[in-house]
Amino acid sequence: MAGLLQQRLTAETDGAVKSQLEIALARLQLVSPQPAQRLAAIALLGHSGDPETQALLTPYTDARHEPDPAIRAAAQESLSKIQHRLLLGDLLGQAFMGLSLGSVLLLAALGLAIHLRSARGDQYGPRRDADDWRLQLLAGSTGRWRSWRRSGLPSIR
Repeated sequence: MAGLLQQRLTAETDGAVKSQLEIALARLQLVSPQPAQRLAAIALLGHSGDPETQALLTPYTDARHEPDPAIRAAAQESLSKIQHRLLLGDLLGQAFMGLSLGSVLLLAALGLAIHLRSARGDQYGPRRDADDWRLQLLAGSTGRWRSWRRSGLPSIR
């Protein structure tokens, strides 16, 4: 099987297919009796971002499974690379999710603000005559003051 994968790897021109063939060949070389092949396979699998690769490399960090300390160290280094890559992906995913939810909440708040403002009847902004308490005191009552303001008389200010 390894010979067939090696043959396809040398003939392949597509980069994505070539990287998948390299990973498949490295998975086969993990069980090789030659330490150099296992070391090369572990180093190659360390560049993978697949969580399954993490489970595949974990036994090679144990002294009971792998007697060679160089291979155990390479497996530990490959595992830390994979964990770092997965952590970075999780952080970016959480940041994107937070921004997405924040924008939805902002749109909901803006919609409520527009709705509640129009429900009050102030769709064109606050009315100055209702807020100017000094003119209301001078006019005596709100009704006479409004008619006085609409009549075009000069302002008291």
